Amino acid sequence: MDFKLSEMQQDIAKLAKDFAEKELAPTVKERDEKEVFDRAILDKMGTLGLLGIPWEEENGGVGADFLSLAVACEEVAKVDPSIALSFEVHTMLCSWPIWKFGT
Repeated sequence: MDFKLSEMQQDIAKLAKDFAEKELAPTVKERDEKEVFDRAILDKMGTLGLLGIPWEEENGGVGADFLSLAVACEEVAKVDPSIALSFEVHTMLCSWPIWKFGT
């Protein structure tokens, strides 16, 4: 059995890692100490496509799989677990029912 990530999964993991290191790491301690949630961070993640990883392109997503979502979330969590949780909640708790069951 081959457990290697596909090229797309690796690209998504790298995108999430780069975002976390460049955008989250410089302010994570300050945001944590002040107990601040910066909505602009999720907006940036959305612009990069991170918030739509498992959804089809015709629905505004990336068209990747749920493993891609998991590795992206893992990379974000290494730097900022609270943003990773918001990322996961947005995708699976908020977006998934809309995608799955429609309006």
